[in-house]
Amino acid sequence: MPGVLLWRVTGTLGEKTLLSLSGEFNESTRVEELCKIKGPLVVDLGGVNRINSTGVRALLTWLEGASRNGTVEAERCSHAIVSQLNMLPELARLVTVTSFLAPMECPKCFQEQEVLVRIPPDRHPRFPEERCGRCDEEMRLSEPRERYLAFLNDEC
Repeated sequence: MPGVLLWRVTGTLGEKTLLSLSGEFNESTRVEELCKIKGPLVVDLGGVNRINSTGVRALLTWLEGASRNGTVEAERCSHAIVSQLNMLPELARLVTVTSFLAPMECPKCFQEQEVLVRIPPDRHPRFPEERCGRCDEEMRLSEPRERYLAFLNDEC
């Protein structure tokens, strides 16, 4: 559903609640129900496709409350989430990013795809070698690496 943020609890892992979010953070996003989920969280953000300026406030409000109740691990961070992490260091301080979806493209035929990249404890992600499904050329990150991963340098 365009313009709507959807979420659901998908299970637990020890004491951590597993949560999945998809859709948009925008002026219609209400986080009151999300704020009721307590304890350490592991949040799959791969489905968040858009965040506008009003939505950033909702996201920050929710994460500030959630981080007071325990750790918040962000996994499969979408391009929209990574962009906000890079623009807002305070956002990057509220979560521990464990993985993100990297926008890759083929330099030969311009085919695009997302690749899951895990962040190891040393905070230096290693991009998997990915071949283009159309022409078999090696895929590359579609943005400058230093700019796309800037949020890793700002985490406290």
